Amino acid sequence: MIKPLGRIILRYRYQLGVVGVLLLALFMRLHQLPSLPPGLHGDEAANGLDILRMFEQHDFRPFYNTNGGREALFFYLQAIGVQIFGTTIFGLRIIPALLGVAAVALTYIWLSSWYGKRVAVTAALLMAVSPWAVTISRDGYRAGLMAVMVPLTLWLYTKAVQTRQLAWFITAGAALGLGFYTYPTFWFIPLLLAALLAYTALRNRVLVRELLPDIGKSLAAAAAMLIPLVWYGVQHAGALFGRPTGVSVFNNPDGLAGSVGALGTSVAKTLLMFNVHGDENYRHNLGGQPELNIFVGAMFILGILVCVVRRKKLRYAGLLAVLFIMLLPAMLTAEGLPHALRSYGAMPAAM
Repeated sequence: MIKPLGRIILRYRYQLGVVGVLLLALFMRLHQLPSLPPGLHGDEAANGLDILRMFEQHDFRPFYNTNGGREALFFYLQAIGVQIFGTTIFGLRIIPALLGVAAVALTYIWLSSWYGKRVAVTAALLMAVSPWAVTISRDGYRAGLMAVMVPLTLWLYTKAVQTRQLAWFITAGAALGLGFYTYPTFWFIPLLLAALLAYTALRNRVLVRELLPDIGKSLAAAAAMLIPLVWYGVQHAGALFGRPTGVSVFNNPDGLAGSVGALGTSVAKTLLMFNVHGDENYRHNLGGQPELNIFVGAMFILGILVCVVRRKKLRYAGLLAVLFIMLLPAMLTAEGLPHALRSYGAMPAAM
């Protein structure tokens, strides 16, 4: 009896590992969710007010210009929790917490397509228990969607290239367009995809030439998804770009010299947040603690070195591109540094 059971466990070890990791991630995000963190942050409360406006006034739009302006997809998802559990802290936080679990699952799926199951399940485990990931998953911040949309988009495009099937390209394009309804840091995803495509073209120009028709159809699908947001932006450009412009390093009263100095400071603080000094906002992190613990931080540095050495392979150069391009949104801002929330799109790559 023991030997057959052992063979079954060995055969399905990765599947069992993923189930265990997801259960652990679920516990870390749901345990005492209404009381940890205590009370509602102002941003969470503002989300709740917009959700009530949806219910009571049937005010549905792609972008809400309240509280500095915010993309709407997260609110529609969050409204499901409010609809089921009422206007409570738990009702506001249950969907963000479940999205945090989904982010762990999607990180596993994406990384398994690039590196195999062993690497993927290890990264998923680290993400399941990382204070950085757990803290933001337990808050009602729409930035938490970045850890869902980044690996989802990358996996869908990987699947599209691997299968050469139009349906995957269309689905990937739809995910790309949908991501713009989440958080401004997603605006850097087209830059990331362009960098990956350019690197692939340097290695295999014939492959890229063959893929161009399907890539065009994928971008058309993304453009179709973007129509409501673009139309809103045409009518309310100030609302759509007001918040990113306001926190930009280039919005500096001292002109170019001040912007360059602010940029240098921002880059340094963002790069050092992993191992030296993290976000001091307790809503984002454990009050200035490095985003990664000593062991994970050491492996993080080693992982970067491995990617640099093996950069001729797309999956290693690509991982560096994902990490650093998804850190740009934090590097290009000038307040609240280092900023774990604006860096959250880099979480899956960091793990």
